[in-house]
Amino acid sequence: MPGNRRKINALGFDFQNITEVLKAIWNGFCSVLAPVFTGAFQLISDTLSVVLNTISGLLSVFIGIFTGDWQGAWEGVKQIFVGIWEFIKSTFSKLGYLLDKAHELIDFADYDDLFSKYAELQKISFDYAVVEKEPSIAVMRFAGEWKDLGTWNTLTEAMQEKNIGNAIQNDECENVHVINELDVPVLCLGLKNVVVSASPEGVLVSDKEQSSYIKPFVDKIDQQVMFAEKSWGSFHVIDVEEGSMTIKVTLNPGHSMNYHSHERRDEVWTIISGEGRTIVDGMEQPVKTGDVVTMQAGCRHTIIADTELKVIEVQIGEEISVHDKRKFALDE
Repeated sequence: MPGNRRKINALGFDFQNITEVLKAIWNGFCSVLAPVFTGAFQLISDTLSVVLNTISGLLSVFIGIFTGDWQGAWEGVKQIFVGIWEFIKSTFSKLGYLLDKAHELIDFADYDDLFSKYAELQKISFDYAVVEKEPSIAVMRFAGEWKDLGTWNTLTEAMQEKNIGNAIQNDECENVHVINELDVPVLCLGLKNVVVSASPEGVLVSDKEQSSYIKPFVDKIDQQVMFAEKSWGSFHVIDVEEGSMTIKVTLNPGHSMNYHSHERRDEVWTIISGEGRTIVDGMEQPVKTGDVVTMQAGCRHTIIADTELKVIEVQIGEEISVHDKRKFALDE
């Protein structure tokens, strides 16, 4: 290391020891390249050995560049990437723990299998399912601001506007918040300390303090899911009648439905906007606005969105159930 200090001092510096060299190089590196490497080095700094490897590698790179020792510079680059690689291995070992916990909760073969079975997981918080059952655990103090938004009351305390969506309050309303996801207006007159939430799933009107006691009442409600946002897009149930259900489906570009079939219902797709492709029993064909595709019970089908694709899906059958669905790989 003294040899390296002498090499650097030969460039016009006057460092007394290697600590000063490291400090100067590190400060200079951070000021020049911090915008590029801030995120990576913030993570790397979590592991001391990785930081030391990285600093040592950077020192070799700078010394090699300033002195013309390109072999030394190259060795420094390799040392940096070795440090990063060790950090990646450490990170994946932590991910391995999470995957092991996931396998305890549900049986799956790979990511796609886990993704398709996500809806089957028990509806329970991570705290209850994992943290409280962990025999060996450490706790770190959080120094930032924290607010638990677990109730409607605490949620309204964090809202910057008193109305979200189409809502009107008269001047007699006090401490009233409205969240309206419907296409119809909500009018509030003379209410005090009330939260109103309107969605395709239902309508809540509650005193704010009482809103924390909602769970046992909601648990008793058993109804068709009317709206959901997914990674591939969203769906909205428009109409439910005996023997039929009508749904508006929006697919994001590049996404698709699962390749699947139903045993007890037929389906009709009407494309209302966008372009894409359907695959019905292995036969692919392009679809665009105005096209209609009919699928009989038992046939395999999917639709792929090349652009944002909006579809009206009509399900027809004596028994319409979310459980009447069998998934397939496209190459089966």
